[in-house]
Amino acid sequence: MFKKTSSVALSLAILLSTGSVALANQNLQGLDLNVVEKINTKNIKGASNQEVTDLQNELKKLIDQAEDTDTLVLKTDESINKLKNFVKTAKTYLNSEDTNKLKSTIEELDKNLIQIGGDENNIKDIYSLKTKPQLEKGVYNVPIVLRNFELTEQNSMGNNAILSKAKLIVDDSGKIRLRFNLRGLYFMGAYGHLTNLWYYNNTKKENVDKSHLEYLGELTRVKVLKTENELDAKGNLRDFLKSVEINIDKHVDNPKRYLKVKVDAMDMLNGINPYENLDENSTSPNAILTLDYRFIEKDTTNNENPYSQGDELEQAKKEAKISIDNLSKLDSNSKAKYKANIDNAESKEKINEILKEAKDANDKANDKIEKDIDKSKKDAKSEIDKLTDLSIDEKTNFKNKIDSSTSKESIEAIVKDAKDLNKKKKDKKKKKSEKIQRLSGDNRYETSVEVSEKNFKSADTVVLASGQNTADALVASSYADIEEAPILLTNKNSISDEVLDEIERLKADKVVIVGGQSSVSSSIESRLKKEDIKVTRISGRDRFDTSDKLSQEVSRLSKKSSQAILVNGYKNIDALSVSSLATKEELPILLNGRNTLNMSVKNRLKQMNVKKVYIIGGNNSISSDVEKELKRMQISVVRLSGRDRYETSANIAKYAYKDFDEAIVASGENPVDALAASTLTGKKEAPILLTNKNKIPKSIKKIIEDMDIGKITIVGGENSITDNVMDDMEDML
Repeated sequence: MFKKTSSVALSLAILLSTGSVALANQNLQGLDLNVVEKINTKNIKGASNQEVTDLQNELKKLIDQAEDTDTLVLKTDESINKLKNFVKTAKTYLNSEDTNKLKSTIEELDKNLIQIGGDENNIKDIYSLKTKPQLEKGVYNVPIVLRNFELTEQNSMGNNAILSKAKLIVDDSGKIRLRFNLRGLYFMGAYGHLTNLWYYNNTKKENVDKSHLEYLGELTRVKVLKTENELDAKGNLRDFLKSVEINIDKHVDNPKRYLKVKVDAMDMLNGINPYENLDENSTSPNAILTLDYRFIEKDTTNNENPYSQGDELEQAKKEAKISIDNLSKLDSNSKAKYKANIDNAESKEKINEILKEAKDANDKANDKIEKDIDKSKKDAKSEIDKLTDLSIDEKTNFKNKIDSSTSKESIEAIVKDAKDLNKKKKDKKKKKSEKIQRLSGDNRYETSVEVSEKNFKSADTVVLASGQNTADALVASSYADIEEAPILLTNKNSISDEVLDEIERLKADKVVIVGGQSSVSSSIESRLKKEDIKVTRISGRDRFDTSDKLSQEVSRLSKKSSQAILVNGYKNIDALSVSSLATKEELPILLNGRNTLNMSVKNRLKQMNVKKVYIIGGNNSISSDVEKELKRMQISVVRLSGRDRYETSANIAKYAYKDFDEAIVASGENPVDALAASTLTGKKEAPILLTNKNKIPKSIKKIIEDMDIGKITIVGGENSITDNVMDDMEDML
């Protein structure tokens, strides 16, 4: 029976291997299923022999690494034993053909190697290290580690510059020398080397800490046995220390030697030219060269070189490939090409040539990337500028982030964040549009256009005032209201395209400029006349005279010319909310000084036969002496004021409108926004209320609640009134 089964199994194996599945199935009858399962499993494994071999080789390399003293030096006994136990288990799978088991073993061993490499597995107390055993003449292999002088439980940042395989050489007289090799290292993004190295001789105490530096002894430069031409931190070829030696015969029982190291990469970070004054060591840090005598062994060949020539070439290749990996601007294919060339290099000189070529390619790629990034930044900022619902501060913040970005991906992410915020704000505005809206542009001129667009379908007349000299526009509100004209703002010497387009949209055939040529120049008059627009100007010698001229026009046009408003001409803030009363009652606004009634004002009041004057602001704005003088002229006086500009605006609103369910809100700190807002008061039959940029004043909260206001129009952008204030106001409606 056994022979029959074996024969059938053999036939089936042949059939399966040749792909004759149909024929194989015909021969399955009567075959032991366990045999079939075994044959199938073996066949599947045999189909990936190369993969199995590769995995076995990879596991072998990791086991060799785990058993190398480079890995174990100055690690705790506990962590070493843990790794050894796992290596023992891993070795049992070296000949396994189970790919899953090989992969899992490789993964676990790799994790163990990473773990033992961490500082947490370092011997914390190096002062407890085993001292040197009695040594006879000869050469010994001993592993070394460079430890931090101040934090002795941690390896020094220069540790990677010292190869851990060292030679302890005992001569006929019993004197001992320690010989070790150096290599280049990466330090905070720069490729560097130990440019000089000293050791302390005649150290007075076995254990020295940073508080007793006087015990370190005399500083002696290491004996240089060999130098080698390698790339420096700036990418140029230069001779560096390669093999050095120190005497330790006076410290035969001490597993530590105190060193001072000079590293070019560290010097560069400290603003020091790393390749000048190489003997200067004042800024060089101390370190502790530590010998791990647990792994000392006699070198039976008496080879005094820490690494053989072949070992050195392989080590150079290993270091060069690490250098290639650290060239951050090269793509993976280019890195693979250069590393393959390094593997085939037959000398260190050839390795250096390849490294130089790779670095040049990296620099070239970096230049291209930087140009691409600069263009991406420029394009991204342009996109940010087009996001109409972001405030200037928000745009600036996103642009600053773009400036700090170092990759296209991060720039794209910032633009996406900006667009998301813009959309969020836009959606929020849509939700608020029924109860609360904001009228604003990128600047004061565009804000005035926005107010006009949203509230005037057309207008025969436009009032044009200075966006910089605010006094003229502040006293023009009642005049503009009577003329049913919007107030648009302009620079002194040039009028923006947006303002010109708005005048055209309104189909206005007349523009009234308020203020003299020091506010709005004659060049703007000429520009408007070229568009076949009739231009007139209402102006005086100064702001007071201009208000006088405007009052004449208002008196001429108004049906309530027996009343007037008096504000301090030097305190524009008092006039911010006066349009609430001025437009409702069609009253002229006269500017005056604080202490006495101006003669021109007195004459104008008499000429207009004014019987009632509204004084805006407290005694600090218009004194009681002025009030008394008005009363002597048989003019009744009503003073509208508050503890601050916000309460003043609330009191004017309550006086002008006994009952109102809509309000215009403008900044109490930025008077420009209130200029354009003044035309809305009469049109909407709603007063102006002033608010702080970041917080609603108590007096304004109270009037919104008391009047049961149901709709608010905010004039001005987020630089004047933040979205948080807008949200708080909406919650109150």
